[in-house]
Amino acid sequence: MEDLSIPTSMREQLFAVTPAKIKDLYMVSGASYNNVAAIAGNEYLERLNKFVN
Repeated sequence: MEDLSIPTSMREQLFAVTPAKIKDLYMVSGASYNNVAAIAGNEYLERLNKFVN
């Protein structure tokens, strides 16, 4: 499913050029920019919590 808000190519370009030493491209099958939390559920919340802490 192509995200209508943020094209896949843009997401991949931004990930490639970020200077962060530790990074993880997290994609949720069937989700778009606006519904990723609803589609991914607890896994999304766990990853977000790990990222900010």
